[in-house]
Amino acid sequence: MEVDKLIGSMVVSNTTIRGIDFQSSSVDTLTMDSSNVTARITGTPKKAFITNSKLQAFWPGTYAYGRSDETYCNNCQIEEFTWKGSGAGSTPQTYVQP
Repeated sequence: MEVDKLIGSMVVSNTTIRGIDFQSSSVDTLTMDSSNVTARITGTPKKAFITNSKLQAFWPGTYAYGRSDETYCNNCQIEEFTWKGSGAGSTPQTYVQP
């Protein structure tokens, strides 16, 4: 699923999905809880709050346009973690807690 700039926030709860792509950080927030991403999350919006989830691959930061400011992962299982950058010269805060 590619997330587009037409929404302010995205909530994913108790969901299994192959992948989520954030080409730009035009979306304000992603809130994910108790979910399973079987391929990867590519990019993040301005703020991402992920809890109690399993991510096959997680590539936080913007990979095309804008900037990501904050990314939180609490009680997440992440098999592959690859930093994609922050865009627009920002210095994001990224917190990953097992």
